[in-house]
Amino acid sequence: MTKVTLDLDTFGLTSLVEKITGVEVKDCFTDGEFWYVVVPSGEVGRLIGKQGMLIRKIEQQAKKYLRIIEFHEDPLIFIKNIVYPLKISQVYAQEKKFVIVDKDRRVRAQLLGHQGKLLSLVNRAVQRFFPGMEVKVENG
Repeated sequence: MTKVTLDLDTFGLTSLVEKITGVEVKDCFTDGEFWYVVVPSGEVGRLIGKQGMLIRKIEQQAKKYLRIIEFHEDPLIFIKNIVYPLKISQVYAQEKKFVIVDKDRRVRAQLLGHQGKLLSLVNRAVQRFFPGMEVKVENG
């Protein structure tokens, strides 16, 4: 099981999101620039609110930029939700890892990005819900 450390910022943001929207937060973490909030499947619209009103209210009160990730029991769909709006052509499971395959060099470049930031974020989120698994990117 992956060890997760929670701090006061995480508890505070989780509490604020749940209080304003009524949506249960499954997980909340940061990469320093954005805060990522994982919510149950089908709850993203409720969290965002009409015309983005609720998410703007949360961002203003918390003074943090949020990115919402929709959880899914199927890890392959969950990975696609994490990297959205990127359109990846294929994700498959192989032993103890998930492999993202895309022929488009631009998509791979965005996934691997500056020091692999997005890929490490994907790995962090996946390992919290599917312990022992990691995500790799391969050429299509």
